Amino acid sequence: MKFLEQHHPDKVTMLQEWYILDENDEGPSRTYVLKHLLDVNDKFFRDKVLPTLREALQGESFDPSSPDLMVDFSVTEYEVVISFT
Repeated sequence: MKFLEQHHPDKVTMLQEWYILDENDEGPSRTYVLKHLLDVNDKFFRDKVLPTLREALQGESFDPSSPDLMVDFSVTEYEVVISFT
């Protein structure tokens, strides 16, 4: 994320706006959840926010206990990674 902070502060701002810290998570790592959409057909989210967030998080591990599980992998990719570990 340091690369994002240095080179894409606008994406960091968007991440902070759309992901909320899960205050109920008492684990060692901080868990963030996507905020609830008010409308499932939210055009702004679908056309602007989602592509930006996917690009910003590309290649980031979303589970510290499984660093090989990266954002934007398909379910099939996850199944293959898990089956070979």
